Amino acid sequence: NIGEVITIKTFFSTTTSLETALHFTDAYHDGDHETIATVFCIEVNLQRQSSRPYANISHLSVFPDEDEVLFAMGSL
Repeated sequence: NIGEVITIKTFFSTTTSLETALHFTDAYHDGDHETIATVFCIEVNLQRQSSRPYANISHLSVFPDEDEVLFAMGSL
């Protein structure tokens, strides 16, 4: 679905750091060879007025080095 819109049905925690994202793929890989870890590259359309809010919450996090961005429920 490259270039397509996705819908988020719950709060969605992301990071601006590729290194952090790759770390999480390693941390949650359970050795099951039928499971494939995936990293999504998300582009936000700032011109779209109907989008839900999102925020960089790194300054509120217990782990500020994760560069966490949180998307609201119902984000497109």
